[in-house]
Amino acid sequence: MAHLPALPALGDYVAPDFTLTEEIPNGECHRRKTFEKSSEVHPINAVDAAMAEIRYNSVRVVPVHPQLRAMLETLRDGQNRIQVRLQNFQNAQGQFQVELRDDLHAHGQAQQRGHLQVQEAINDFNTKLDTFIRVSTARSFNQSIKYNQRLVPFQVPPKILAGHPFVDHPNVPGVNLNHVYQVGADPPNGLVPLNFGELNDMRGDMANSLSRLRALFWFYNDPRLFIADNATESRCEEGWDNFKTYIRK
Repeated sequence: MAHLPALPALGDYVAPDFTLTEEIPNGECHRRKTFEKSSEVHPINAVDAAMAEIRYNSVRVVPVHPQLRAMLETLRDGQNRIQVRLQNFQNAQGQFQVELRDDLHAHGQAQQRGHLQVQEAINDFNTKLDTFIRVSTARSFNQSIKYNQRLVPFQVPPKILAGHPFVDHPNVPGVNLNHVYQVGADPPNGLVPLNFGELNDMRGDMANSLSRLRALFWFYNDPRLFIADNATESRCEEGWDNFKTYIRK
C-alpha cells in the first residue's frame, strides 16, 4: 500500500509578498488598489497543527472494523425502539388528556346537578318554613281569641237589616258572593289578601271590636258557621254560639 505524502513542515507556512490589482471598469484608474503584505513567517500553534493533521488523514482509506456494521445496526434498532416507545407514550398521553377532559366535564355536570338539588332543597325548606310560620300565626290568633273571649261578654249583633256589617261581605273587585258565602279555607280569588290585612289589624283589639269578628267567618271551613242573608236573629245567635264552640277546639 502506497504511503501518502507527509504533512508540510511548519516552516512551509509562509506568506510571500504579493500584490493584488483590481481592474477598474471604464478606465477609472484612480480606484486602483494595491495591497502589499510584508514577508513575515506566521508560525501556527499546536492546536492548529493537530487539526490540520486530522483533516489530512481523514482522506486516507483505513480498514473497517468487522463488528462496526453490526454495532451500527444495533444502534439503529435501538433508535427505532426508542421512536416506537416515544410514539406510544405520546398516544397514551393524548388518550389520558381526552379521558381527563371527559372526567372534568362529567364532574362539572355532576356538580351542577348537585347545586340544583341543594337549591331545590333550600326552596323546599323555605316553603315549609313559610307554611309553619303561617300556621303558627293562625294558631296565635285563635289562642288570642280564646283567651280574650273569656274576658269580654261577646254578643251577636242581629242580622236582620240589609247592609248590616255582619251581613255584607268584603268588597272584592271581580268577585260576586251574592251576599251569601260559605266560610272556609278556600275562598274566592282576591278574598284572602284583603282579609289578611284585616286579620293583622285584629290582633290588638279583637276582644274589644265586635264588628271585626265578621272577618273570622271567612276563614273557617265548617257548615255550622254558614249564615245566609235572610237568617233570623235566633239563627245568628246560634251561629255565634257555634263559633265560640268552634274556636275552643
